[in-house]
Amino acid sequence: MYGYFHGVIHLKHPSCCLAQLVHAGIAGSFLTGLLAAGVATILGVIPSVLRALTNPGLSSDIALYPGCDIILAAGENQSAILSYWLVEVWSFPGAQLGMVLNGFMLGALEIPTTGWIMAISLSMTPLIWFTKVGASGSPLLLLSWAEFAAAWVYPVLSICYIISPLGSTLRENTGVSLSLSKLRKSIVNSFSPSTPNRSSRCKQSTTTQLPNDEERLAEGNGEESVKDAEESTPRNEEELAENDVAKTSDDEGELSTRDLLRDGLKVMAIDVVVQVCASLTVYLALAQDGAVAYQITALQSQLPTYGIAYAFGMAMAFKIVGPIFISLKGYKYFARLCRIFFVCAFLFIPLIVGCTVPFSNGLAFDSGANACQYAGNDECVSFFSNVFGDNATGGEYTLPFTYRVFALASSSESIFIIFRAMLLTLMDLDYMMKSTGVAVCTYIAAIVVATQVNPFAEEAIAYIVAMYIPHITLIILFLVRLEVLIRRMARGEKGTWSTGKSTKSIGSALA
Repeated sequence: MYGYFHGVIHLKHPSCCLAQLVHAGIAGSFLTGLLAAGVATILGVIPSVLRALTNPGLSSDIALYPGCDIILAAGENQSAILSYWLVEVWSFPGAQLGMVLNGFMLGALEIPTTGWIMAISLSMTPLIWFTKVGASGSPLLLLSWAEFAAAWVYPVLSICYIISPLGSTLRENTGVSLSLSKLRKSIVNSFSPSTPNRSSRCKQSTTTQLPNDEERLAEGNGEESVKDAEESTPRNEEELAENDVAKTSDDEGELSTRDLLRDGLKVMAIDVVVQVCASLTVYLALAQDGAVAYQITALQSQLPTYGIAYAFGMAMAFKIVGPIFISLKGYKYFARLCRIFFVCAFLFIPLIVGCTVPFSNGLAFDSGANACQYAGNDECVSFFSNVFGDNATGGEYTLPFTYRVFALASSSESIFIIFRAMLLTLMDLDYMMKSTGVAVCTYIAAIVVATQVNPFAEEAIAYIVAMYIPHITLIILFLVRLEVLIRRMARGEKGTWSTGKSTKSIGSALA
């Protein structure tokens, strides 16, 4: 999202276009969040559907571990699960809205303000948890409210800043003033026919209107102003032809609100598809054996510490610096920046391997510590053995064995995050959509192998490898595409990064 907001602001596009983008982004993200929350609420209030979504392998686990009170209790506590579900799903609109406002604030280079607001919102989770957990009768419900608060605090504080006197400089620099009437108009335009009209379209200006000689003289610049005006006036047919081309590109750069939302939905679809592959993998494991699914989630709990948190920082840095070079047409500098990030991204591999492989057993016991409660019950000890082996001695297909692919999972997701940010900056959405389709095909093949081919069929290590096959596929496809586009930029060719065409991807700001 940041990339396009920066381009619109710093390429000095009309303020009406940026205002349209912001209001369309707010309206679209809030509506999609409401839709998702509404659908999830309807599904959650149906007991059988809620059970199937949250604990699909309950009957299987009862059969595998008969008499285990811990598993039986999980099946009986549906009311607590429903409460947690409802609070969590209604954080969706806040999270969606926060992403749009985060992109706008960073695009306007309100970096310190964004940092403070983000810090306050993130602090809500530990603040509510540690101050209320002692008095809470339901820690699970308390956690959901803490995450709900964190999701909504960021957009609320951002909106308060933008409309308050503190945001006067932001409004002056960007020309954006939030308005309920404009939001309503954006919602109406998103469902209206996509016929061109002045009320629903904003023209992207790729040239600057030059003042005439009289205006320059009125400014009191004297002979120097007249000289500047003469130098800036087209002198020959070639310059006139260039101006005609620029005017034509202006006409082609018209955008409707539906165009903005459509491109934003493309980016959302890319992220959703990748997440669905991961969620489906965990769902299949849960349906088969809770101990297998436990290994997967235990391993995933360590991923942010080893690579992913740093990858998000690098992606944010690229989104800040990369669009600056593009807006200034410093394509050679952008190419150098990309290649530097290529090297830094692939350095994640040796760093993650060095930090995790020698300590994989320790990481396994640390992340899977909650499984120890199963060892205290004779009926549940077999669950513990399936996670850590007999008497926690490890062995094939236990959690310490599964940690052999931890470096693969962490490295692939970290590199994917960086490459995704780089390609989104160039707004090559159509290629990203096609690449995601290819990734889905590779995932289908991988999950079939993971569930059907012995000796590792339906084991946690096979599920994890299948889960990250889409990431590896996208890394390869994105890397090739980035190199091709970088070389085109260096040769001065037009592409999705150029002003005229990038405006057609304005909706990518929803990402």
